[in-house]
Amino acid sequence: MEGWARRPFLIAHRGYSTIAPENTLAAFEQALDAGADVLECDVQISSDGVAVVMHDPRVDRTTVGSGEVRGHTWSQLSKLEAGYPDRFGDRFASQRVPRLEDLFDLARGRAAVFVEIKPEALADPAGGVESAVVEAARRAGVMDSVGVLSFAPPALKRVRAAAPGFPLGLVFRWWRQRRLVEETLAAEADYLVAYTPRLFADPSIVATAQAAGLRVGAYVADNAELVLGLLRIGVDGIATNAVGELLPAFRQATRR
Repeated sequence: MEGWARRPFLIAHRGYSTIAPENTLAAFEQALDAGADVLECDVQISSDGVAVVMHDPRVDRTTVGSGEVRGHTWSQLSKLEAGYPDRFGDRFASQRVPRLEDLFDLARGRAAVFVEIKPEALADPAGGVESAVVEAARRAGVMDSVGVLSFAPPALKRVRAAAPGFPLGLVFRWWRQRRLVEETLAAEADYLVAYTPRLFADPSIVATAQAAGLRVGAYVADNAELVLGLLRIGVDGIATNAVGELLPAFRQATRR
């Protein structure tokens, strides 16, 4: 497992999410089977403080349930079918909402994992979600292969204090911010993570960030043309929903 130790690297965004429901163990297993060695997931927190793998603040889109994630206990969430029925029908009806620790157990020794802390998960000012992520990694024995991403600088700073060795990435929303390098450095992050079209529109972001000692990640690229274009402008990491389809071209281009 090389993970992010060797650059550039391709990231399985929410698992192999073009062929299996995002953020389920099925999607992550499919990504691992396809050869991914960096996974990305999203985290929300249950009402009783358990870090769970889910993108949205509500369970409605990808499960058969309804309501806010933080309005459910872990016991309630664990019983929800999470097969994204609107997209996949009943093919993945056996999938359930995983704990973050379940993903860490699956990935241990096989892949590194970037965990994105969603802004909606930060309602607890005491840093409950950040602590839950770090403790899940500690229990699973993967402290050396977990990184954290977030749009929220305070979340990254709390993680830095609790787990100084975690790589951290500040994620930028599409076109909103203008001082990307300065804001990433101020957040004490290691990665500047930007929207793919933003990087194509201004490739100098990559060189400027790297000259400042940062690494650059791009999200999301789901075809070979985009991936190869991002490699040409020098990004360090590329998130894709189609990791199995793009790994061969990526490896050929990077001679890995």
